[in-house]
Parts: sequence; C-alpha cells; structure tokens
Amino acid sequence: MQCKFFGHKNFAKCKIFLVEEEVKKEVIDKGKEEGAADSVSIEECIQNGWIIVRRVKNKKEFEGIHLGEASSILLAKELDVMVLIDEEDARVVARALGLKTRGTLYVLRKCVERGIISKKEAIEILDDMLNEGFRLSAHLYSEFIRNLK
Repeated sequence: MQCKFFGHKNFAKCKIFLVEEEVKKEVIDKGKEEGAADSVSIEECIQNGWIIVRRVKNKKEFEGIHLGEASSILLAKELDVMVLIDEEDARVVARALGLKTRGTLYVLRKCVERGIISKKEAIEILDDMLNEGFRLSAHLYSEFIRNLK
C-alpha cells in the first residue's frame, strides 16, 4: 500500500513506534520486492529512529490472523502497550488478551489534533491509502472526516 504518511515531512514529530520483526519482513522486505513505494519511506523511518524494530520473545500463531499481526499482538502484550492494528479479527484476538487496540484512523486523527499534519493532509493520506487498497466502509470514512478537528 503506497502512502504519504510515513514520508511526510512532520512524521518525526510523532511518537516513536515499535514494529515487530515479522511486520518489518512483510512490509519492507516483501514490499521492496513488490515495488511498494511506502516500503522505502518506512525503511527510512527505521533508519532515522522513528520506528524501532523489536522481536517478540515467544512467537505464537492465532487462527484467522497473519503471523505479522499475531507477532504485533504478542509484542504489545509483552511490553504492556497499546497495539495499532486495523484488521478486525486481529483486534478481537488482541482485546481477548486484554490489550487496548487502535488503528490507522486513530493515528491520523491524533496527528491532526497535535498539529503534525493538517486536516486536509489527513484526508489526502487516507484517500491515497484507499486508492492503494486500504479497506474502510463509507460510513467510517464519512465519520472520520466529520470528526476531524
């Protein structure tokens, strides 16, 4: 999924994100093989220290979700932090393990609220993501736009 978000000039103002090693493999390594433009932006964020790659101590698979999602959930559980994840099946697993879940829309909204990006930029980023395959219902899209401050 190509996205302007990680390459945005103000991304450095965001908090540092942790990403599990399996997600890095899926997003960057496979992404570069497939020619995904955002894989380069995300790799630069790792090199700049804005995203830190960590490996979960004990990997485990959960039925119905990808290994990257499972690894992210387990890392969040190990560190007792919120997990950013968009897939509903993975959110169900995370909540069952007692984790607080948030997703991409939350990150975009928080960036607008903190002045990291403008409302217009958030909408452009989301539109780019949708054009590249990000899935979101029309209802959630309009609710997101309406609630941006």
